[in-house]
Amino acid sequence: MQCIEKQPLVLTTFDSYGKRIYRLNYQLQTRVTTDFLNAIRDKDTLHKAADSLEVIKAFLSALQHANDTFATKYLDRTQEIGQKVEAEMESLIKETEVAYRAFINRLNAIVEIDDDGTYDNLVKDINAAIEQYNQVVIDRRGVKTTEPDTNEAFIEEFTAE
Repeated sequence: MQCIEKQPLVLTTFDSYGKRIYRLNYQLQTRVTTDFLNAIRDKDTLHKAADSLEVIKAFLSALQHANDTFATKYLDRTQEIGQKVEAEMESLIKETEVAYRAFINRLNAIVEIDDDGTYDNLVKDINAAIEQYNQVVIDRRGVKTTEPDTNEAFIEEFTAE
């Protein structure tokens, strides 16, 4: 009879955390499960009720282990993906720089040969975009000076890295 009296207490707590946890994203599922397990452990009456029922005790133990394991593996996987993206970005940046340099070299050669000035507007547009980009870099790096010599030295130092 004592087991039957304790079941509603644990089940009510279980139900209070929602019946559609499976519809949440992984991080929220893990958080809700952790909160539920903490509620059982932290409230003395719930903890005693759960411990007195062997089936619930085994379930909570298995749930705790599964939740901890999932949280660890999920975090490891997320970090692994983040590191992969960083490595991919480095190679993409290098490839982009090589393609940009080849484009600029070719454009300079065409401009050198061209007597009509057909590419003058394109060169001006590219130079304006470069200036804007360099200003963004300066602003993000926190360089507050507006002296052209200092900015150009900073840009040359930055692009040399």
